[in-house]
Amino acid sequence: MIREVFLFLSICFFVAPSSAQVATLTVEPTSMEIGGSATLHWQAQNAARAFITGIGEVPTSGSAKVSPEASATYTLLTENDKGIFSKSVKLDVRGAKGGEFPQDQAFMYPVEDRRAAISFLEFAVKLHHVLQDGMKLTVRREEYDCESSRLVFVTNLHQDQSLVGTPEAGKILIRRVAFRVEVFRSPRDVLYIITTTIESKRKIEQTWFADTSETRHRSEADRLRKAIDSM
Repeated sequence: MIREVFLFLSICFFVAPSSAQVATLTVEPTSMEIGGSATLHWQAQNAARAFITGIGEVPTSGSAKVSPEASATYTLLTENDKGIFSKSVKLDVRGAKGGEFPQDQAFMYPVEDRRAAISFLEFAVKLHHVLQDGMKLTVRREEYDCESSRLVFVTNLHQDQSLVGTPEAGKILIRRVAFRVEVFRSPRDVLYIITTTIESKRKIEQTWFADTSETRHRSEADRLRKAIDSM
């Protein structure tokens, strides 16, 4: 069977022409087998800060090896005092298997907050650090929508190391949680919205069930919000 591979490119500007940021982003190769690696190359001009989804903060020019477990879109975001620029490439991964990831509709009970006196990319860099380094979570997906100026972070399900319930056999519950954070750019501040998905199961069972307790969801979202406030 012949497989067609396309290199996907998208560009989005939010700057005046007189101060336009110029950037290039490429990936080599554009397609690979699962377990392989590819190299991203980028270069940006007139940019004070740069961020690549799936990687984090980067120099305004450079390269990095990536080994995603599934097909991935990498977006270079650059910023100066005039606005945001974005450019994306897609890396196709052949042989990738589906994972145990929650769907977007599984996230619930939004908690909204704002941060003033911080730029959009500065907030994104710090949030990436809080999730991966501070809370030891794996950020599975980072996506940028240039039309809505929205950056989305989604973590993998992370199992709580503490057991919940009574010590009697079969009644001890184990819980795991994933976070979804939407970050919106506005002229005066940064708006972010946290939603969560929580699953639980008995220790002796294999099947996970959705936990819809609003109290637990808001408690987990508040835990992340406090970590963001302290960054």
